[in-house]
Amino acid sequence: MDSEFAERLRAGEPLSAGWVSLGHPRVAELVALAGYDFVIVDLEHSPTSLETLDDIVRALELRGVPAVVRVPWNDAVELKRVLDIGVSGVMIPMVETAEAAEEAVDAMTYPPDGMRGVAGSRATNYGLDFAEYMEHADEDLVTILQIETVDGVENAGAISEVEGVDSLFVGPSDLSASLGVSGDWEDESVLGAIDDVLGESAVPVGSLAVTDEGVERWVEQGFDWVIAGVDSRSLLSASQSANEAFERAVERRDE
Repeated sequence: MDSEFAERLRAGEPLSAGWVSLGHPRVAELVALAGYDFVIVDLEHSPTSLETLDDIVRALELRGVPAVVRVPWNDAVELKRVLDIGVSGVMIPMVETAEAAEEAVDAMTYPPDGMRGVAGSRATNYGLDFAEYMEHADEDLVTILQIETVDGVENAGAISEVEGVDSLFVGPSDLSASLGVSGDWEDESVLGAIDDVLGESAVPVGSLAVTDEGVERWVEQGFDWVIAGVDSRSLLSASQSANEAFERAVERRDE
């Protein structure tokens, strides 16, 4: 956990996030070296296992970068297992109602206020720091909920007002699909829905950008934090650019 990170996120400070979908600790370490304020590790759309996540979190800790994990679903059992690894927070997909937000917060919180299971896990240094961790976990862990459907947009204000919700995240890919314009993040309906979330949210809001222009667009539109790049896309783009440079060089040589 990182109390300073939690405070900065909740305060709405401009923060940049890296994205790790390639399930290897060295990828996470490389992303951390880019200087991001925190890194999100994806478990929803990746084959990464909990065992691998364990090592990825260690790699991020080594570089002093908070690890937030996007879990596959709003599931108390899944959340419990990820939290026990010792992450700084979680991001939960497809939250559409205040009731679902309450369920997420409940799963993130220790009894008597919540239902998170108690164990001497890695998060507590295998029980050595059990009491200290339990004392601060509820306030130091961040809970980010994804708004990525029409219903989620309509209920964004109520979702954001649930006590324990620290931030919302607008997922442009799924939101555009929900609005019937899949993949078109520039469509007026998508941009209008984003403005609705930004206007209604009582907590900071983040989103994803995959280009430099996209980063600038979201910052100008009012997002508090932005995922500025995706590991797999960056690797593919750099590889394509290098190969294109080779092909151009060969063409010039053969002229």
